[in-house]
Amino acid sequence: MNAFPSSQTASPEELLHELTQARQRIQELEQAQAASPTPSVKSPDEQQLRLLARIPELNPNPLLRLNLAGEQVYANPAAQRLRDLLSDTDLLSLQTRLGSLTRRSLRLGQPQQAEVRTSQYFTCRPT
Repeated sequence: MNAFPSSQTASPEELLHELTQARQRIQELEQAQAASPTPSVKSPDEQQLRLLARIPELNPNPLLRLNLAGEQVYANPAAQRLRDLLSDTDLLSLQTRLGSLTRRSLRLGQPQQAEVRTSQYFTCRPT
């Protein structure tokens, strides 16, 4: 049984929601497994969840997850590489703009897109 939306029909917001749920379910399974005295065999559902949860790590585009305060709580490898390339001034400018876009997206309940200018151009789409 496939509990996940098809990537051909799901919106980015739906996929992000499913990824978030998958990560939470994996954490629950890992906690239950750590508490279990005997090792367990991974179910097909657990294997599917793990595969789905790896999508952000494999995405060549920078992905950031911010909390409501605008603080970074996740960065995929592409975002980490980008962060390493930016100057402190550019990084602060980008973080400020991303925080503003994220709050606007949450307030309006819809994705926002903007070009962010530092010493380079970035197109951002908070969802």
